[in-house]
Amino acid sequence: MQKSDPEVEKRIETLKEDVIKMLSNAAGKATLEELSTLIDALQRLGVAYHFEYQINQALQSIYNNNINGSDDDDLYTIALRFRLLRQQGYSVSSDVFKKYVDDNGEFKATLANDARALLCLFESSNLRKEGEDILEQLQRFSTRQLKLMLPHLNSSFAEEDLS
Repeated sequence: MQKSDPEVEKRIETLKEDVIKMLSNAAGKATLEELSTLIDALQRLGVAYHFEYQINQALQSIYNNNINGSDDDDLYTIALRFRLLRQQGYSVSSDVFKKYVDDNGEFKATLANDARALLCLFESSNLRKEGEDILEQLQRFSTRQLKLMLPHLNSSFAEEDLS
């Protein structure tokens, strides 16, 4: 068993306290995208378990205050918020994506150029419930568009599993 370095342990605790402050203060000061991105980063890094209470508080705040989003929210923000809330068991309607459908029932062509939003949309679509046709359509759309982009993406995006 390796002996822990007291300086490393102290630095870890300091960093944890900093993140707790960021999450606690973020609910009132940060934008929805900033708060959602911070939570997403903590989850992807595998350290969210250290901040479960603060993350749950932040998600509750997002749910209570921004359930329907605003007209200014971009696809990435909406998809990320949808995924984070659905993952935690919140009831979030897939109707939030309807504003991205044109009059012909197709997804707007402008969505096809934002790899970050498409990847987040793909991840969100995996949380669909039975009868949520728009999420099935979004999954097909995002998968198709990301595969078309694949030769042009940097390696971090290209390594994501789209199967």
